[in-house]
Amino acid sequence: MLTKMQKWGNSYAVRLPKAVVQETGIREGEALEVEVTNRQIRLRRSTRREYSLGQLVAGIRRSNLHAEIDFGAPEGCEAF
Repeated sequence: MLTKMQKWGNSYAVRLPKAVVQETGIREGEALEVEVTNRQIRLRRSTRREYSLGQLVAGIRRSNLHAEIDFGAPEGCEAF
């Protein structure tokens, strides 16, 4: 399958044909990783998960909670 790279602002973009999108099941807005090895470009689904604040807070335990950090007295217009 042949496609073409085009300028998009200060970057470049490659359009994926509909058949490729349907076969892979990727969706608009889905995160993809770009890897370059030996001048070859590989595009794949991101393995990074997106977390909500609630999920992150639910993971807080005494074992992974750090102590309070003292940055010293306020300097300037900070309000603590």
